[in-house]
Formats: sequence, C-alpha cells, structure tokens
Amino acid sequence: MGWFVAGYLVVLAVIDARTGRIRNVLSVPLLGASVLLILAEPSAGAAAVAAAVPYLIGFFGRGCGGGDVKLAVGCGALLGNPLTALLAVAGAGALTAAACLATGRSAVPHGPALVLATVMLWLVPVGNY
Repeated sequence: MGWFVAGYLVVLAVIDARTGRIRNVLSVPLLGASVLLILAEPSAGAAAVAAAVPYLIGFFGRGCGGGDVKLAVGCGALLGNPLTALLAVAGAGALTAAACLATGRSAVPHGPALVLATVMLWLVPVGNY
C-alpha cells in the first residue's frame, strides 16, 4: 500500500512539474485519504495542520497555489508526526530554492520538492519524537 501512495504522489509531482498546476481531480482524493488516515491516527491530523499552515500563509500571500496547500495536507497526514511534517516543509522549501538557483528562474513548481521531501522522510525514518 505504501508504494502505491508513493507512486500517486510521484504522479502528482510529475504533473505539477510539467504543468505548474495540481488539479483538483488528483488532489481531492488525497484529501479524502488524509481524512481516513486522521480518523485512524489522530496525530496525523496534527501533522496535516503543521504542514498546511505554512502553505496557507503562502496561499493568502499569493506565494503558492491551492494545489500546494492540499498536497501539504496529504503529505503531513502521511508523515503522521508534526515535527516530521515541518521538516518536510523546510526541506521542500530548500529544494525549491535550489531549483530556482539552478534554473535561474524566480519561481518553479513546488509540488515536486514537497513530494520528494515527504517520500524521503516517509521511507527513511528519522527517529521517534
């Protein structure tokens, strides 16, 4: 099941990298799965909120799109730990900044960085908090 979810996230990342958008048809099912995960494991709810808040701030400041917010909720819930979720957000920010520097662009799609950071932290445990 874990590899299916990781594959789903990679599909979202590839689409975002190609189009610069994460369509609702792909992000809404992730939100639905997140709700089920949160019902099963309440700490996943705290992790989803921890991951989503920075993106909500960015969304209202026009720094990111709604697809990034929805993706952050799903990634946070998947990680299940608020500190790990914040680490994923920080890692994604660093990866996006590095991509901007490497390409010379002022903005690049952020979904691939968030997915990469999430999958790395999900598949490679960083310890118990």
